[in-house]
Amino acid sequence: MSPSHPARLARPLVRGVVPVLVAASACAPAAASAPDSGSAAMTPSPAPSAPAPSPAAADTGVIRVMGTARMEVPSDRARLRFAMETEAKSAAEAADANAEHMQAVLAAVRSAVGGDGTIGTSGYGLTPVYSRPQPGGTQTITAYRVQNHVEVTLTDVDRVGAVLDAAVRAGANRVAELSFFASDPGPARLEAIREATALARREAEVLAAALGGTLGEPLEVGVSGDMPYEAVRFRAAQMAMADTPVEAGSQTVSVTVNITFRLGGPGR
Repeated sequence: MSPSHPARLARPLVRGVVPVLVAASACAPAAASAPDSGSAAMTPSPAPSAPAPSPAAADTGVIRVMGTARMEVPSDRARLRFAMETEAKSAAEAADANAEHMQAVLAAVRSAVGGDGTIGTSGYGLTPVYSRPQPGGTQTITAYRVQNHVEVTLTDVDRVGAVLDAAVRAGANRVAELSFFASDPGPARLEAIREATALARREAEVLAAALGGTLGEPLEVGVSGDMPYEAVRFRAAQMAMADTPVEAGSQTVSVTVNITFRLGGPGR
């Protein structure tokens, strides 16, 4: 074999390698500049920035509390209702007898009341009285009954006993009601509202601190309560025996306040 054959065999090998390297080098920039879809899907997108929290974001809920307060109010007024009841065979006779007896009762009551109260008629009724027939029988009118009701309002509660005794001893045979009340419970109610509100707020502050928060503004407020009223009932037979002791006592004004507060988070 001549020395020229090895040179001719080596040249094709060199030419066959060079195009491969060139192709590889030519494809490399394309691969770097245009990544395939698989590699693009795996690339994480940047997270969006969180918005700044609003002032209300620190609120964590609400607190509902209740406060109750009671105030005692002296009774400075009294109201007495009594009646004269008469019965007769005819309506005219029953009415005449009632008028005669009531005149005596009113005169005695006016003297006992003096200038410390008012007197007025509160009702008048005339009704027939029926018999109680045997089974199958017919009812018949046997008499007529008249009731004349009088109401007395006293501004001096110490005169109640004297007025009751005067009415019964003059002939009044029905006492419907004796009630005591306060003429102006308004100031006591307002004071009870203030105390109940202060109590509710103190409890809400303690609750908020125990929960690790702060007490916010009130969101809802409700007030409820009963106005004072007291009634004492007597029977005429009990009052006719001796001087009637009567104690006016006092009335209780009760108020309940319900408040809903906003509960703020720590640091508010």
